[in-house]
Amino acid sequence: MTKRKQQKSVKKTDISHQSPKKDVWELISNSPLPYLIILLGIALIYFQNFSFILGKLDEDLIILNNFSFINNIGNLKDAVFRDAFMTTTGIPFYRPLQNASYLFDAFISGGNHWSFFLTNILIHFVTSSFVYYLLKSLLNDKKISLICSLFFALNPFFVHSVSWVPSRGDLLITMFAAMSFVFLIKYFEEKKTYLFILHIVSLALAVLSKETAMFVPFIFLLYIAFTEKGIKFSKTNILLLVSYFVVGTGYLLLRSTVVKISNSSDVFGITPFIANLPVLPEIICKFFIPVNLSPTPAFHVVNILIGLAVFSGLIFLIVKFSNENGFAKYSLLIFGILWFVLLNIPAMLFTHNISDTSYQYQESRGYLPSIGLIVLLCLILSLFIKKFTKQVIFIFIPVILFFIGYTYLYNMNYKTPLSFYDLAVRTNPKSSISYNNRGIIKKNLGDKAGALRDYDSTIALNSRVLIAYYNRGAVRSELGMSKGAIEDFTEFLRTKKDYPEAYNARAMEYKKIGKLNEAIADFKEVQRLIPGNPDVLNSIGICEAIKGDLKSALNYFNDVIKIKSDNFEAYANRGNVRHALGAVSGAIEDWKVAAMHGNQSAKQSLQHFIKK
Repeated sequence: MTKRKQQKSVKKTDISHQSPKKDVWELISNSPLPYLIILLGIALIYFQNFSFILGKLDEDLIILNNFSFINNIGNLKDAVFRDAFMTTTGIPFYRPLQNASYLFDAFISGGNHWSFFLTNILIHFVTSSFVYYLLKSLLNDKKISLICSLFFALNPFFVHSVSWVPSRGDLLITMFAAMSFVFLIKYFEEKKTYLFILHIVSLALAVLSKETAMFVPFIFLLYIAFTEKGIKFSKTNILLLVSYFVVGTGYLLLRSTVVKISNSSDVFGITPFIANLPVLPEIICKFFIPVNLSPTPAFHVVNILIGLAVFSGLIFLIVKFSNENGFAKYSLLIFGILWFVLLNIPAMLFTHNISDTSYQYQESRGYLPSIGLIVLLCLILSLFIKKFTKQVIFIFIPVILFFIGYTYLYNMNYKTPLSFYDLAVRTNPKSSISYNNRGIIKKNLGDKAGALRDYDSTIALNSRVLIAYYNRGAVRSELGMSKGAIEDFTEFLRTKKDYPEAYNARAMEYKKIGKLNEAIADFKEVQRLIPGNPDVLNSIGICEAIKGDLKSALNYFNDVIKIKSDNFEAYANRGNVRHALGAVSGAIEDWKVAAMHGNQSAKQSLQHFIKK
C-alpha cells in the first residue's frame, strides 16, 4: 500500500512529462497550501464556537461541577488519577490525557469557556492534517488526498465531535492514532530510530486518551501484514510487538489504580454488542449522507438502509474498477473496512441501561473509525479519476461548499445548553434524558412551567429516570404544588432510600401543609444520613415548637448552637422558645445576638418586647 523510495524516484522523473497544469498542482501540493485550505475551512465553520457556553450533556458533570478543581493547574497530578468524570468514584472509564487537557484549557483562558472549544477545534485541524498526510502516504495521490481530507475536516457528522467538549477523548485518540500511523509508515520507509520512538510515544498518548486505543495496534499489525504479505518475525516486528505489549500493560496497570467499579454484562459485553450492530450502517450513512444527525441519536431504519446501500455500492465500484483497470488494491480495500469495523467494536461493547429512551450511541465515537471510510472514499476516487477527472472535481467542489454551509448552520445548535437540548428532543423525541436535562436548564432560566412539561415528558417516556421525579417535585414545590411535590419525592424515595436531599425536600413540603409529625420523621432520616447537621436540627426544633413541644424544641436549638455557634437563626428561634417558656432574660440575650448579626426576626421580637 505504501510506495517505497524507489517508487517515489520514478514518480519524480515522470513529472517532467506532465502538462503545465499538473506542474502547478504539484507545486501547490508540495507547499503548505493544502494545510492552509483545511485550516481555513475549519475556521469558517467553527469560529462561532468562541461564544459557546458549557453546560450541555456531561459538560456539567465533568467540567462545571468540578470547575474549582479544574481551574487549578496545581491539581494536574491528581487529575490524571481520576476517572473520566473527574471523580474518585472509580467508574470504568479512565482517560488521563483528557482530564489533563481540561486543566490546561482552564489555565490558558483563566477559567473562561472559550478555551475548551478552541482546543477541540485545534485537535480537529491537526487530525485532519494528519489524515491528509496519511492518505498521501497510502495512495500517493495528493489531489485526491486533499479532496478527501476536506470531506473529513468539514463533514457535518463531526460537529458533535468538535463542538461537544466531552468528545475530547475521541478527538485526542484519533489525532494520536493517525500521528502514530504516519510515523510507522515513515519508519518503514526510512528506518530511522526516532520515527520508531515517535510511533510508540504517539500510540501511548492515544491509549491514555481513550480505552479504544487498545485496539489500534491490531490495525498497525494489519498494515504490516498487508505490506509484507504476512507478519515476518523480524527484529523490527518483534520490537514492535514488545512495545505494543508494554504500552497496553502499562495502561492497564495505571487503570487498575483508578477504576474501582466494573460494568455488568447487560451494560458491557456481547449482548450490548449485538444490540449495537446497527451502529455500523448508521455511521456510514451519516458520514457520507448527513441525515438525522443528533446529539442523542436513536437508530433509524432509513439511516441503516442508506448505510448498507452506500457501503455495498462502494465495495461494488472498487472491485469493478479495480478489475477493469488491472489496478488491484484489494489489500487497501480490506484495510479500510477493517479499520472501520475494528475501531467501532470497543464502543459497541457498551450501552446504557436506558439507551432505548436516552441515546443508543454517540456520534463522536465514529470519529476514529471514519478514517477507514475516508480510505475507501480515496480508493474509489483514485479509480474514478482516471476516467472522469473533471467530473469528479466538478461534483466534489459543490459537495465541499455544501458541507461548509450545512456544518456551519448545524453547529449553531451547540451554542447553549438550551439550544443543544432543543436539538436533542427535536431529533430524538424519545430521548427521556434530553427532556430531563432541558427541564433543568429551563428551571435555572426561570421557565418553571416549561421545566414542568419537560419533566412530565421524561416520566411519560421512561419512569425509570428517577431523578425526573425529584426534579419535578422541586419545581412543583416552587409553584406551590405541595401535594404533587410530596408524591414525586415519595416516588423517588421508593428506590433512592439513602438520598438526604429528597427527605429534606419532602419534609419541607410536609411542614408547609402542617403535617409536622411526617416532617419531623423525614428530617430525622436526613439526620441519620448526615449526622450532626445543624440546619436539620434547627428544622426539627421549629417543627417541635409549632407542635407546642417547647422543651423538645429548646433542646434541638441548644444542639444547633453547640455544633455551629454562628447559626444565628437558631439563636432567634431559641429566643422565641425561651420567651414562650417565660425565660425572658434568656430570650432577650438570644435575640440580641441574632439581631446584631442581621437576623430580622430577632430585631422585630426585640422591638415588640421593648414597646410592651
